[in-house]
Amino acid sequence: MRYGFAQTATHFYVFGGVSDGVRVTAVNRMDLATGGWQARAPMPFESEAPTCALMEATGIVYCAEGDNGNSFASYNIATDSWSSLAADPFVTDHYGSASGAFNGKVYVVGGTFAFIRRMGYDVAGKLVVARERAPTGVFELAGYQEVGQFPVLRGGFDPSFVNVATTLLWI
Repeated sequence: MRYGFAQTATHFYVFGGVSDGVRVTAVNRMDLATGGWQARAPMPFESEAPTCALMEATGIVYCAEGDNGNSFASYNIATDSWSSLAADPFVTDHYGSASGAFNGKVYVVGGTFAFIRRMGYDVAGKLVVARERAPTGVFELAGYQEVGQFPVLRGGFDPSFVNVATTLLWI
């Protein structure tokens, strides 16, 4: 539970999270045609509620660490390998954040109940760029899906743990 995820046209990937109360680094992918699962290279960090986003044009998945820190890494689907990237200097963790990857940047928004801005990561420059105010209020653990260049958020919790019953579109 509370894992990162990404989906290609042929596979669904599950990154880290919690299994039986223990944080794991496991990465598994499901073949959408057969329903079979296969273990992949483990994440370089273990944490609860990381967030991951696929940059479809490159086949690279970008993951921000969840509750245990502010690490950031990329996973190359073709080579089944990880690369560590610059950590996010603006927060101590990304617990329950949502993310999207498009136009050469990766965006992380929400989570931790204190993170009301979004972080951008410039893939070409390989660095964290200035944060911008998020178009949402404070939230964590929302459902999210990238549709083209538009991440769509649905639900989640506000700081009083009330369900957020809103669908939000952000870029």
